[in-house]
Formats: sequence, structure tokens, C-alpha cells
Amino acid sequence: MNLQQLLSQLILLLQACASLPPEMAGEAAALRDRLESGQLHLAVLGQFKRGKSTLINALLGAEILPSGVLPVTLVPVFLHHGPQPDVEIHYQNGHGTEHCSLNDLGEFVNEANNPQNIKQVSRVELRYPSGLLKHGIIFIDTPGVGSTRQHNTDTTLDLLPRCDAALVVLSADPPITAAEVSFLRALQPHVARLFFVLNKIDYLDMQDVVEAGRFLSDTVHATLGIESPTIFPVSARQGLRARLDEDETIWRKSGMADLEQALLNFAMNGKQSALTEALRRKAANLVSRADHLLALQQRAMELPLEALEEKLAGFKQYAHTADQQRQEILDRLRGDEARLVQQLELATTALRETASAEIIRLAETKGLPTDDDSQVNSFHQAVRDYFDHEGRTLGNRFREALNDVLIERARRALEIRENLRQGAASLLEVPHFPLLAEEAMVELHEPAWMIEHLMVPVKPHAVDRWLPQTAREQRYARQREKLVSELVIRNAEKVRWWILRTIQESINAFRQRITQEVEETIQQIDYALQAGYTRRRSQEAAQQEALQALAICRQQLREIQQQIEHQDSVQENTESLS
Repeated sequence: MNLQQLLSQLILLLQACASLPPEMAGEAAALRDRLESGQLHLAVLGQFKRGKSTLINALLGAEILPSGVLPVTLVPVFLHHGPQPDVEIHYQNGHGTEHCSLNDLGEFVNEANNPQNIKQVSRVELRYPSGLLKHGIIFIDTPGVGSTRQHNTDTTLDLLPRCDAALVVLSADPPITAAEVSFLRALQPHVARLFFVLNKIDYLDMQDVVEAGRFLSDTVHATLGIESPTIFPVSARQGLRARLDEDETIWRKSGMADLEQALLNFAMNGKQSALTEALRRKAANLVSRADHLLALQQRAMELPLEALEEKLAGFKQYAHTADQQRQEILDRLRGDEARLVQQLELATTALRETASAEIIRLAETKGLPTDDDSQVNSFHQAVRDYFDHEGRTLGNRFREALNDVLIERARRALEIRENLRQGAASLLEVPHFPLLAEEAMVELHEPAWMIEHLMVPVKPHAVDRWLPQTAREQRYARQREKLVSELVIRNAEKVRWWILRTIQESINAFRQRITQEVEETIQQIDYALQAGYTRRRSQEAAQQEALQALAICRQQLREIQQQIEHQDSVQENTESLS
């Protein structure tokens, strides 16, 4: 029996089993539809400002998706093949759809035009005539993980179960961060194929590109166990310009030609195999989840009523303990936040001191004040570059420290949830199903990066030329001192604000997440126990009938699970569907 037939059988079984949530049958139907369509979802994933939208534009050869310095992709954009460009906006809660032009796409997916998704867009379906898309690959442009808004990260994480393969976009500086490593761990169980792109290589020399690629390869191997992962060093920006200018030499030099060829080979030779394997995993996971729910209810119905009431009371104690442990994590998070903020204040003070000396040097080097506009502009650009570099260096330091803190707290939260599940399994004497390690993942939430130098007049006043040289130089020195002071205060405060907001937003989002996860775990287990308790109190005949139905459903689920897990050849199943 091939995978398509197994999924059809699973749909009927989940629909027939009244003890399971009805949405489970919908999940199985969606998997079968995907298999029949032969369409593979290739998600383009990565942190904010890694160049995901620009990369897709380069691959498609046109500026289709909006891109920019600030967060742009607010909602997922699904790119299909179509005979002509067409954009369909889908709204949340079934509030309909509408069409718009490519030029108006930014009104719906851009953070500036649709802040915090106030227009309530759920997704965008975009069709475009492209060779890559023609082979059945659907690109998904995703919001940046760890970007400006919490909802951007949540949207991307929600997409993971729908991904079959992923194109992970990383930046050449730095090649990979601790937050991205955590994200890769979460991503791997969901996809059958990963492509790694090291973007923005035009900012590095060739030796640095080689070293960054080697470092990334070693990290991927250590994190995911992938032997000799293929890394595609590219400049999406140069590649897009080359496509628009029809410059084949620059297109190859940008590295995009190699990536394009690899994706084409994958689309023509490996896509269906990867799709089948990805859907097989998802189907096996769905069956496992359904069986676990039924196991809890079945055991609850088999226990004597008095014993079951004791189990319910026992689980309430587990839940109470878990809530206390959750509160301990929240208390520790408050201490973590206070410690990081204190360290930030010390680091900002040190930045002000080093920045003052550097900007004085820059001002003196440029001979400010001066009538030369080019020198003034050069000075301001140098100031911006300096604070951009120092800010990002300091930001990376605190991001790593913050990530370490949250990873440790996430592990503890995972233990709490494991204890809840294991406690319920022990109470009802059913097998324990451990949580996936991916659920310990943490995400950092950073505000948009903005460094703006203060435009202080630095041109000499007309009256200066009539002053004696000594007086004129003293006046220039005072002007430089005022200029440096205001530049340092303004930009150092922006660096401090950015890092502070990263700390506060990340910890707040993490606090909300672990609270929700612990509460959901309690509610789900309690629901299963209460459902079994309600049926246990029903009349004997009805109870026996329900038990028999549960047993039959579980047996059929196990048979489907066994067939899914022991298919001899994914490729054979794929060919039988063609």
C-alpha cells in the first residue's frame, strides 16, 4: 500500500473516531492533497535582514517581493507558477480574499504599511511565470525569525510543519549565530532537504568567504549531523542586479548560478522523493499523536471510578507543582533581565568613552569645520559606519549572553512539561511519549536596527574668517567638542536602546511562551482524563461500546503507523503515484 492509499485510509479512520479532535482528519486530508498535487513547499527561512526576499527576487529574475533595510515580509508569501503575475490576499478568520497588483504587494506584507498586521492578512498567494516555479516548487517567503515583532517569529514557526524542504539564508557577517543554531535544530525534523545559503559575500574578501563557509559547514555538521553540508556562497544583491541587466558574467560571479542549478536539479530529480519522505514523516507523527490521545482516554475508562478519581486528584497535584516550577523560572528570568541590563549600562558607558576618542580623531582627520561638502558627508558616513560596527559587535555579545540564558530556562521549562506528561502516563499506566528536543528552542526578538548620526552643522561661520587664527582654532575646537558630544550621546543611546529592547522583548516573549506551553500541556492532559472520566460514569453498555471503539481505532492506527514506518522504498511509492 503506497503513501497516498495510507493517507486515504487514515482520513477515514480519523473521521470515524469520535474521540479525536475533528481537525486531525483535516490534517491528514491536507497531507494527501499535497502528495497528489506533487507540489513541494520550499520555505526560505532565516533571521531578519539576511536578504531572503532579495534572494527570491534574484532567482525569479525580477523585483517581485519588496525588500529593504526595515522588516518587510510580515506575512508568508506563497509563490506559485502562473502564466501571468497575479497576487491574491487572504485574510484571517475567513474574511475573504482580494486581488492586487505586484506594485501594491508592499501595502499588505510590509511592516511600515501594515504595522503588526493590522489589516489581518493571513497569507499571500502570488503567481508568476518562472522556470523554477514551473517544476512544481512553491517558494514560501517567510517573516524573519527574531525580527522586529513577536508575531513575525510566531508566523514563521507555525509554518514549519508545512515545509518539505528549506533554503536557509545566513549572512556572511557573522556566518551563523546561536539563535540560528537553535532554529536549525527545530527545523530539521520537519524537512527532508536543507539548502544552506551564505549571503552577502560581496562584503568580504575571498579568504574571509572561505573561512566563513568552513565555519558554517562545521557548525551545521556539529548541530545537525549532516556530513559535508553544501554551502552556497552568494551575493543576492549582485545576482538580482545581474538578472535585471542580463549580465551572465556577474550572475555567475555572484554565486547565484550555482544555487539556481542546484534547485533546478532538485526540482527535476529529487523533489518528489523529498516530498514523499517529508509527508511520510508528518503522517507518522499525526498517527502517533492520535494514538497517544486515545491511550489516555482508554486507560481512564478502564479504571474503577474510585481509582480514576484518585488519578485525577493526583494529576491536579502534578499540575500544581508544575505551576510552581513555572513561577520559579519567571522569577529567575527577572533576575537574568536585571543582570543583563546592568551589564548593558556598563558597556554603554565604555562605548561612550571609546566613541568620543574615535569621533574626535575622525573630525580632526577631516579638518572640521570645513566648507567642503564632500568632507562633511564623508565624516558623517564614517560616524555612521563606526557606530554601526560597534553597535552590532556589542549587540552580538549581548545576543549570545541572552541566548545562553534563555536556552537554560527553556531546558528547565521542557523538564516541567516532560514531568507533567510522564506523571500523567505513570498515573494511567500508559507509555510515555517524550517531547521533541525542538520544543526547547528559543528565539530572540530584535527591534529594527537604526543608527542615525546627528546632523550638526560643521561648516565654518562667515564671521570665523575675520577672527585671529588662535581664536578661530579655539572656536573650531569648541564646535568639534560640541559635535562629538552630541554624536556620542545620540548614537550610543540608540545602541543602548536597541540592545535593551532586544533583552526586554526577548525575555517577555519567552515568558509568555513558557506560560502558554505549560498551561496548554496541563489543559490537554486534563481534557483527556476528564473525557475518560465522563465516559466512565456512563452506563455499562455505553461504556463498553466506547471502549471497544477506542480499541479498534487504536489497533487500526497502529497498523497504519507500521506501514508508514516500514515502506521499503520512498521512490517506489513516488513512482506509483505518477
